[in-house]
Amino acid sequence: VALGTAFLFTGRHMIETQFLIPWFGFVLGAILILHLFYTLIGFSAFWLQESTAPYLVFSKFVFVLGGIWLPLEFFPEGLRIFAENTPFPAILYAPAHFALNPTWESAVFWGIRILFWIIALLLANLYLMHKATKSLCVNGG
Repeated sequence: VALGTAFLFTGRHMIETQFLIPWFGFVLGAILILHLFYTLIGFSAFWLQESTAPYLVFSKFVFVLGGIWLPLEFFPEGLRIFAENTPFPAILYAPAHFALNPTWESAVFWGIRILFWIIALLLANLYLMHKATKSLCVNGG
């Protein structure tokens, strides 16, 4: 929808055709990473009874380290490298950056990171699901 609307208003393609498949992969990867994070936050309710605080902390990390507050290019070098190695830019910054500046180098750079974080978060979810079901305490009657 966004690509079609951009083309409708500007008369030019927002992203070159050869980069559409990697871009869609980034978008799907970002959706999966976000879903895996939300699942981790949900698992926190097994121990905290309330998952609002972890959700708020997560949303602030996405806001700052994910490139919403400021593009990562404007961060100091050390903070930029740190932010790029967290999962937060893979959620929002990577698909947006790739859509605006598509190169094969960028596709490989972000593709490897997105795949790494999908695998890492999937393993973390499996581990927490195992721990959560062992510590399950049902309240009520």
